[in-house]
Amino acid sequence: MSQFSEPFKILKHNSVVVNKLEGTITLTYTLSTSGGPITDASFTYSNQDQSPPTQGPFTVTFTGPDSGGNYSGTTSMSPPLNIQGEGEFKSGTMTFNPTANTLNGNFSSNAGGPPGDDDITWQAGTGEGEEASRKASTHY
Repeated sequence: MSQFSEPFKILKHNSVVVNKLEGTITLTYTLSTSGGPITDASFTYSNQDQSPPTQGPFTVTFTGPDSGGNYSGTTSMSPPLNIQGEGEFKSGTMTFNPTANTLNGNFSSNAGGPPGDDDITWQAGTGEGEEASRKASTHY
């Protein structure tokens, strides 16, 4: 099992620019060979003041990678993911690139995906390649 854990930054809430750090997202997954499929993936979320405490794990199903090394993921959250001051989210999509050390996506208050009453666009990871990847414990 490998783990990616980085600060969670909300870029937009209902299309309004926010650019606010909101805690930490931790993705746990299995990648048996470089460029191979990602299996057994899930994520947890912790906000900065730990209220509510860590939420999840929520299962993520990934496909890929594409030619750029990006894996596309989908998730359903039950009970909903509660991000303090932003809303409750029931579904999401994400793109993960373990080589570039980036994870970003969207969460929606609608179980079927956006648009919902509340939708956020977010990112985690620095995208700084090798230097940042030392922070992720990736084992092939």
